[in-house]
Amino acid sequence: MDLERKNLINKCVSIEENLSKLKLWANLVPKNSFFNNLRRLFPKEEWDIIRKLVYKRDNYD
Repeated sequence: MDLERKNLINKCVSIEENLSKLKLWANLVPKNSFFNNLRRLFPKEEWDIIRKLVYKRDNYD
């Protein structure tokens, strides 16, 4: 995985962490993204990074 994509993942995680501190917020999904699975859009290596970060954040074992 190149540095640019890794930085993008880290930026997305940071944005999500900051937004999750708000009392109420919504995740809006563009219509052209309906029925798309992020797991299939990312290479396995990148998806594993995202997945593990979310597991860790949510104390999921």
